[in-house]
Amino acid sequence: MGKKSFKFSRRSFVEKSLMAIATPYALSPFDRWLGTKYIEAGLSKAYAKNASVIPRRFISVSQLGGPARWMYDLFLTPYSTDNYVQNPMVATAYKANNGRYDELVYQTIRTHGINAPLMWGQSVVAGSGGQRPMADLLKNLLCLQGITTANAGHQGSTRLHHLPGGALRSPSAALTDTYSLPLENISMVRRDYIYKSNGNSSSTDVSRATGNLLDVVLAPFKGKLSPGMLEDKDALGVLVDKMDAELEDNFLELHKRATSSVTSRRSARSVNSDQNFELGSVWNALISKYRRIVHETLRGQSLPGFTDLPLGTLGTRDGNYFLQKTTNILQMDDIRPVFGDTMGISRIVEHFALCEYLITHDLSYSVNISPGGMTGFSKVEGNTASFISFDSHNSGAFTTLIANMYYFRALSACLLELIDQLK
Repeated sequence: MGKKSFKFSRRSFVEKSLMAIATPYALSPFDRWLGTKYIEAGLSKAYAKNASVIPRRFISVSQLGGPARWMYDLFLTPYSTDNYVQNPMVATAYKANNGRYDELVYQTIRTHGINAPLMWGQSVVAGSGGQRPMADLLKNLLCLQGITTANAGHQGSTRLHHLPGGALRSPSAALTDTYSLPLENISMVRRDYIYKSNGNSSSTDVSRATGNLLDVVLAPFKGKLSPGMLEDKDALGVLVDKMDAELEDNFLELHKRATSSVTSRRSARSVNSDQNFELGSVWNALISKYRRIVHETLRGQSLPGFTDLPLGTLGTRDGNYFLQKTTNILQMDDIRPVFGDTMGISRIVEHFALCEYLITHDLSYSVNISPGGMTGFSKVEGNTASFISFDSHNSGAFTTLIANMYYFRALSACLLELIDQLK
């Protein structure tokens, strides 16, 4: 049986089974659509599992403005330093002279088979508590370098990133055209995002949403479900339970290897749970977790090569010490207090919290997040800048290194926690 006919038969079967078993519940057209979507998601997972196919997830992290990343994952000398000539503006660490860091240097460590920038030797905060090696991210790294979109502008290059020239669909649509899920794609990218599908899938834009993003994303579902479904939140769960026995026999007629369909965790059970309709506590728990990870990763650290000595050249300083091009040059003897306990990263906590919930609850397998830049710099000793732009044209090499080091530390810690939750 071909893939197309299988998909049609499966959908037809689910719709008819849902309607037949729903009695005595009165289901609206939206109820039927939502129930069908969730049960199809469960069957898709079961089908993939029995076919020994690992269900794929697509998570994109967009960093609009293009932050300098040579201190992080732009590996300029991954296997050898032969013939490498350092650009004075491209540094991965500070060099100490007379007990203070006053010079930029390109320094690497050997880890996981490559020469990685110095910060990969650091530890970051773990979601379960304590510390973990940041280099755990390198265990499954695939790094593609030397790629160009052939468009030097931010807007054009970003658009080509999301939809390469000549592509029939965007990478974020590859899964949505395969799996049937209630939220096909979620985008938190604030500008120049393109979503193109070969099928009928679409993207939901929550890039400007604030507050409880779970409420924002799930509000259409809660608002359109029939009163009877909302009053009896177990209704859809009852349907799934009753379908367990029937699904095994009926679905096996469509595909003989789908024996785990009755034991697969169904997304339908998630949508009718107390958590989904009482989202405040769920959201607060996720926010608290990622906020703690970011907060502790950005603070209280003495990082060799970066913050364990006074930081900055004594005497005359130049544009290397700009935080923002329009602000004054940082003139304090030690610039570390600027990067103090008030530092944060806009939107990173909310975006990772929403991403984790959507994917682990099988609401969407395609999520685009877009954390903002570093904020909350201390206005001490003449500093007037409270943030640094991702567009590093506006900042000096000396200040960009420490600011972006902190940003990528926090991003790495969040990525490690999210990966753990998806395993």
